[in-house]
Amino acid sequence: MNKEDEAKKFIIMTQDNYKDYIEKAKAIKESIPYIFLAYEQIEWQRNVFESKPNGIELNIDDVDLLRLKDNYNLSETLPPLPTIEKDSLINFMTDCTSATTITMNLIVSVDPKIPSAKSWADDNLNAQIKLQEKQKQIENISFILKDLKNDELKLFNEAVDSYNSLLATNDISGTAMKIRNSLEKIRGYLYERAKKPREQKIKWPLMAQRLAKGGATSIQYRDLLREEASYDYLHGQLSIIGKNKQLSTIGDLRYIFSRFTLHLFTVLNLINI
Repeated sequence: MNKEDEAKKFIIMTQDNYKDYIEKAKAIKESIPYIFLAYEQIEWQRNVFESKPNGIELNIDDVDLLRLKDNYNLSETLPPLPTIEKDSLINFMTDCTSATTITMNLIVSVDPKIPSAKSWADDNLNAQIKLQEKQKQIENISFILKDLKNDELKLFNEAVDSYNSLLATNDISGTAMKIRNSLEKIRGYLYERAKKPREQKIKWPLMAQRLAKGGATSIQYRDLLREEASYDYLHGQLSIIGKNKQLSTIGDLRYIFSRFTLHLFTVLNLINI
């Protein structure tokens, strides 16, 4: 079995576990939405693999494959229904959105010069954007940011408004910089929140260790560590687009904004605010 088939197997088995769990848990109204959110992300991941055109190979490395296997292993530990709590199900949701980032990386790694590959990638990106809208990820981020005191919500709203106005303004570079400003502001909040008195600087791993729900031995800590790579990718791409270092389109920014939303949605639900 090659890595692509093995990755698809883990996604399908993960989805089967969630599907069985949902059938047993439909009566639990307060907690079950988080499992549905997780299930929908896995369903999107699976569709990426199953809708892939013939002749297109996905470049899956050992780290990506291990990450998808980890997600499957976690789905094998869904808590017994009589004892489930909302916070524990949020953990499963964020683990699945973290795994979605890997699948998004895969769909944009194929050669866009191949018509069937570009169509497949565009269709799945559009499906993820619609899923994020359905899951109200922007509203969830705003709700979490509303109690912070240093313009985190203001800069996030400016980024969202600028993105939503792109068709009218075509201000691609300006919008990219506003998204980057929001990204930096929220990371700055996380670092300040994690600092101890008289500490000058900290890095992402120490922030994750101190802020992750469940502490440094938790699933949340592991997923929060992985989000540093997403931050670095987003910051780099937004800097390139914002400083006009390459010709960029609204389509390029659609993908980046989707990744930006998914990153914040994941990170902010993994930490103790």
